[in-house]
Amino acid sequence: MTHTAGRTLKLYWGDESPIPLIAGIKEKSVTINGEAIDVTDDGDSGWRTKIAAVGIKSIDIRGSGVTDDDVLLADIMNGNNYQNAVIEFPSGATLSGKFALDNFTVTGELEGATTFECTLASAGQITYTAAP
Repeated sequence: MTHTAGRTLKLYWGDESPIPLIAGIKEKSVTINGEAIDVTDDGDSGWRTKIAAVGIKSIDIRGSGVTDDDVLLADIMNGNNYQNAVIEFPSGATLSGKFALDNFTVTGELEGATTFECTLASAGQITYTAAP
């Protein structure tokens, strides 16, 4: 991967068209899991054995930033926490599909801005689109 600015990793959330960016987001992390199936048993002489088939695929997204609006708060409180999300990588490649807003935290310090943290978890098949 080439060197890029973190702000070029973009996270969009919502069922509107076009899907809006998450307002105020500053930090994002994306974890892509493709865990193989562990079939280790007593006959494996203490060595772990896995089969090539992927058992569970999942994508977890964590984000944080300065609170600019109440969209995520309203979504989690009103039960709208299963929506479309798109992760756009600096190259232009994307991951898109349904995600669950698993948690949302707001923090306010006496002498600082109100900030938020959120976690999105894939909730079905996710589509990878290569960079143009």
